[in-house]
Amino acid sequence: MIALLIAYGSLYPFEFVTPGEIHLLPWLYTGMRISRGDVLANILLFVPYGFAVAFGERRSRHRMWLLIAGTVLAVALQWVQQFTPARVPALYDAFFNLLGVMVGLVAGALVGNLGNRRYRALVPGSYWRAATTAEIVIAGCWLGYRLFPFVPSLDWGQIKDSLKPLLLHPNLSFASILNNTAGWALFFLLLSPRFAKPSPALLALAPLTLLAEVLIVDNVLTAANLVGVVMATLLVLATPTRLQVRVMILVLLSSLLLKGVLPFDLAPRLNDFSWIPLSAFFSGSISFNIQSLLQKLFFYGGLVLMLNRAGLALYPASMAASLWLFLIECAQVFLRHHSPEITDPLIPLLVVFIIESMSVRSTRWRTQSPPK
Repeated sequence: MIALLIAYGSLYPFEFVTPGEIHLLPWLYTGMRISRGDVLANILLFVPYGFAVAFGERRSRHRMWLLIAGTVLAVALQWVQQFTPARVPALYDAFFNLLGVMVGLVAGALVGNLGNRRYRALVPGSYWRAATTAEIVIAGCWLGYRLFPFVPSLDWGQIKDSLKPLLLHPNLSFASILNNTAGWALFFLLLSPRFAKPSPALLALAPLTLLAEVLIVDNVLTAANLVGVVMATLLVLATPTRLQVRVMILVLLSSLLLKGVLPFDLAPRLNDFSWIPLSAFFSGSISFNIQSLLQKLFFYGGLVLMLNRAGLALYPASMAASLWLFLIECAQVFLRHHSPEITDPLIPLLVVFIIESMSVRSTRWRTQSPPK
């Protein structure tokens, strides 16, 4: 499944032509300048593959074959791209793809170990639970969204630019504050034991992240970011533990609705609904689109897990989240400044498919080598 998604992202929009001359290695060097967005896109594209190899396959021999298959896939996709006018095949793309595989391998190993230790402490005698790993990964998407593009700088001019929106143009719109509040509150709950308050160390991670954002190039700190952290902290501490999940679901649904329909300005004619997944992702700024995708993975995946905590099974929870998002996309057909598409409603279904796949693999591990 992950390999198919990678191929989809690499060959979209699937407009193939026959070049005048077909080369075995036409992409050793294109002479084009490499942008930071392209580098990050090529790395992040293959991170899920490396993560799946690290997490899903325990035997070293099988891992090696999967890594070889990933290398072949990266090179083959670059070769096929010579038949797609919208893409430029290049050897350095394949190199960054393989770097993404390595990043995914490290992340998969680290997340797996975190999940193991955390769940052992909560439930003695049990040594794995896929949902715990899913919570860590989805929470990580929030940090990835906040800290993108992951390039720190201590340049004083860069720091001043990061603080300008906070000091010179404070934005305190209700929708923006609600979005930040929902994000940080969900982050706290995902990384906290059920029916328990977040730890002080976890709460302290929010202001530290905001401080780190100031040091990230092309990143800014806003008044809504600060107010959102304060509101989220008060929300999770003041809400009774038995009501935390229900309140979180309500806040999430409200935040997604406002984000999806504002500004509420009726269009003179109906917008076209795109039924092609990720059609908007491949247009515009690739850096902005990657950051937006990380945010959506966090909010939509987090909504599914909150619905699961409320008592719904994973697939019904994903279908409920997808239905809510589909209704929002349908509303965007009537609104200016919106591009309704099918991508958002599909993300919760994809998240649950991955979680269930992780669960099947963890069951197989327990059968083959139970803990002593």
